[in-house]
Amino acid sequence: MSYAIWVLFGSFVIFMAMGVPIAFAIGSAATLTFLLFMGVEQSVFIVAQQMASGLDSFTLLAIPFFILAGNIMNHGGIAMRLINFAKVLAGRLPGALAHCNVLANMMFPIREEIAYISTFTTLMPGDVIITGTPTGAGARFDPPKYLVPGDVVEVEVNGIGTLTNIVADE
Repeated sequence: MSYAIWVLFGSFVIFMAMGVPIAFAIGSAATLTFLLFMGVEQSVFIVAQQMASGLDSFTLLAIPFFILAGNIMNHGGIAMRLINFAKVLAGRLPGALAHCNVLANMMFPIREEIAYISTFTTLMPGDVIITGTPTGAGARFDPPKYLVPGDVVEVEVNGIGTLTNIVADE
């Protein structure tokens, strides 16, 4: 093994022993190794290049963006307005708040979704964007809540009327 690998792993172990969080220990060990074995100019160039190319493949980068967007929406009050609007669309059914949450998240036009998704991954012609919850919103509850035969689902639009359906077993 080369000397650089020993420095990389050795500095990582030292940072971990000092109680540095693992993400900072990894970054600090890599930075130290870059600076010792490559020089400042080349290190900065390589790190910038890797960060830019890593955006296309690092899908977990979306999580902080979603959290930030949610916090901004909560602070501005738009989240509650979307939930209230979705309640009107979802109507009255068991677990309606969960369904309203799903509907509120679907309120954004496809152009906005494509623009947002393009910030953290490269979209190509033919790519498929899937949104929503494949198992349904009720699957996330503990215990899960699903519609059962006999449940009444009502969807009301003010000024138009109410659509009522009774869930039946197939």
